[in-house]
Amino acid sequence: MTLKNIILCLIFFAAFNSIAAPLTVGAGVAVSSSPYKYKDKTTYDPLPLLSYYGDDFYIDGPEFGLNLFKNEQQQLTLIASYDLHHFDPKYAIDSLKKVSKRNATLFSGVGYTLYTSVGDFTTTVLQDTLGKSKGMKINAEWSTMTDFNQWSLGYVAGVEWNSKKQNRYYYGIDKNESLKSGVVMYEPKSSLTPYTGFTVAYAFNPEWVAILFANAYFTPEEQKKSPLSSGKSVAYTSGIAVSYSF
Repeated sequence: MTLKNIILCLIFFAAFNSIAAPLTVGAGVAVSSSPYKYKDKTTYDPLPLLSYYGDDFYIDGPEFGLNLFKNEQQQLTLIASYDLHHFDPKYAIDSLKKVSKRNATLFSGVGYTLYTSVGDFTTTVLQDTLGKSKGMKINAEWSTMTDFNQWSLGYVAGVEWNSKKQNRYYYGIDKNESLKSGVVMYEPKSSLTPYTGFTVAYAFNPEWVAILFANAYFTPEEQKKSPLSSGKSVAYTSGIAVSYSF
């Protein structure tokens, strides 16, 4: 799994933590399963945390948001998000070492959140702005957070649509790659990826918080059938972190 999935859980936590303090820093470690056929099927990544939530904009790791409209019921935001999803053939197995590298890219677009008594409903529409995949992704998600004493428990569930161009860049094998590597050609179509995750946080005091998080992405068939894919039905990310809020 990529850092994109780690950030999902931590952005979710930081958004709620920002109610008490706008600036949060921290560090942790994450354990992830790779979506690709890598030699090492599990990765361990250091996890720096940095988030700032103001009235007009926010910064959360690789994501920047500019609030166009915001009140207690809803929020409309312009988003620029650096998606760290990538494929590096030097870590792959067998003939996959001969295929091309898939680079991370910058997405930009718009997000809308509706705040309700049963949770927050968020939709984002993002387009690749660096021309790597030239693809688009649309995300719809529900999230909720419950506080009790020093504990906070958050849950998120959603679905992400990836366009045909997005899937073909990250999971497709074109004719030239096939001839060079011997890997069979593959041209995936668009796909839907359901996901779910949770975050548990314990506040030692108003500044210091310990965080435990985990999530799972249910791999769509269009990605699962790719010669690049690990073939796993579920990709996971879990980890721990400690944060300090100013």
